[in-house]
Amino acid sequence: AEAKSTDSVAVADAKSTDSKAVADSKASAGDKTDEAGRKSRASRQDRGSLAERKEKEYVDPDIGKRGAIADQLVYRSTDFEILETLGTGTFSRVKLVRNVMEDRMRVAKIIRKSDIVGHDLFRYVSMEVKLLRTLDHPFIVKSLGKYQDEESLVLIFELLRGGDLHRRLSIAQDPDRTLHERDRVDAGGMDEKHVKFYCTQIVTALQHMHAQRIIYRGVKPENCVIDDDGYVVLVDLGLCTFLPFDEKGKIAKTYTLCGTPEYTSPEVILRNGYGREADVWSVGVLVYELLTGYPPFYGSHAFEVYRKIQEGKYEFPKKVKGDDGL
Repeated sequence: AEAKSTDSVAVADAKSTDSKAVADSKASAGDKTDEAGRKSRASRQDRGSLAERKEKEYVDPDIGKRGAIADQLVYRSTDFEILETLGTGTFSRVKLVRNVMEDRMRVAKIIRKSDIVGHDLFRYVSMEVKLLRTLDHPFIVKSLGKYQDEESLVLIFELLRGGDLHRRLSIAQDPDRTLHERDRVDAGGMDEKHVKFYCTQIVTALQHMHAQRIIYRGVKPENCVIDDDGYVVLVDLGLCTFLPFDEKGKIAKTYTLCGTPEYTSPEVILRNGYGREADVWSVGVLVYELLTGYPPFYGSHAFEVYRKIQEGKYEFPKKVKGDDGL
């Protein structure tokens, strides 16, 4: 009888232990289910809200927190409906898109990854992305965010509805003009007060860049876009670069030959080193073109343009006068 009692107690203890184990297992499974549910809800909320898909605070190694933009969004391709092509570059295409979540029109700059790799563009693309996250100025384009898929890197910008200065210049020109060399300086340009208004903003934007050792190297009418308020915004930062420091800690020069030939300075062509003065030269060429209708130096191919730039021969038409009347 005593043995049977002992066996009964042992069986009861075993059953009790098994019951507790099952209960603990169910509780653990329930906790895991609850945790998975919370993560799933958080994931759904994250997918449904653009405001939650922001990058962490970005601190640039060259600039630091000064001017840093920390609220760029990480988009997905499904966030946008691609509508039409606005323009094309050598290695990029600009398209009009609609943000389906915000129901707003945006601009997408699409750069194919095959071009980045095949043409060794990583340095230029990474510099553009970097500067879009650090430069904060009313006359320099701002990126709202970016995304990538298997084929392309896509940068998203606000839509600037005023067109670029190239289009404004075309409207101001005589529609019956010709491209003959002898009448190029009389083809028609913009009003001087408008040129002063736009170029003041361009110079202000360049000063902001130059103060941070950045040279733009992209000054031309196509890169000067008018916003909804009528002000110029510099776009396409792909050719920007930081000027290096020399061994003594002073700002040194760079030597890369790049940019549109008509706006290239003699220092860039000679490849003896250049700095901020390259942008200053390009602004002078831009002023000339906006006033007259054509750049001071142009030709059928790049080497002809470079030769004319080094010769430095040009003339203003009589209709273009300075404040002193000369």
